[in-house]
Amino acid sequence: MLIFVYGDDTFRVAEKVKQMKQAFKAKFDPTGLNTAEFPSGDKTKYEVGEVMGPVRSFPFLGQKRMVIIRDFIANTKKADMDVWEKGFQNAPDSTIVIFWETTSPKEIEKKPLFVALKSVADVHSYPFPELEGVALSRWISERVKARGGSISSQALQALVERVGGDLWAMDHEVSKLVAFAGHAEISRAHVDELVSRNFEEKIFELMDAVSQKRT
Repeated sequence: MLIFVYGDDTFRVAEKVKQMKQAFKAKFDPTGLNTAEFPSGDKTKYEVGEVMGPVRSFPFLGQKRMVIIRDFIANTKKADMDVWEKGFQNAPDSTIVIFWETTSPKEIEKKPLFVALKSVADVHSYPFPELEGVALSRWISERVKARGGSISSQALQALVERVGGDLWAMDHEVSKLVAFAGHAEISRAHVDELVSRNFEEKIFELMDAVSQKRT
């Protein structure tokens, strides 16, 4: 099985991979002996023998093996893909390979190795483009609710304007706001008090001030 988890929304990509690792550990690998991640240690390159060893090996005292490879598709050149393509295509059914990619879906989906491996029988894809607009607002609302809080529409709009699509920062701000509001609904006043405006918003204010000669 090959699983592609990819996108420039690195928060949701990392969260999805984490969920898969936890589910695999609970069901197949409580000892951690059948999970491998690359690149490992201080390494930044991928050696064929080192990666394909776990990919082609049968699990040790278990039913499945999981191999997680980060930013591999994005960094593999077309000239080098043949050996990798054959290796992954011939992986045993007991191996689950997760390609953890932090590049935009449009870029990853054009990569020759991605296109070639998509033809493998058991392939699953989870693209995570950067959220914006209604999708971003919905994600924030769901995150607030999951933490046991609620948020007003005015506060939600202000939060989007101040933090934008950076979900790493947004998750931090949501946690802070829910804790601060307690059992009360998160209001615009809470956002104004606790959430700093982003750099882009400050630049626009500066430009407006300069154009109006407000020193």
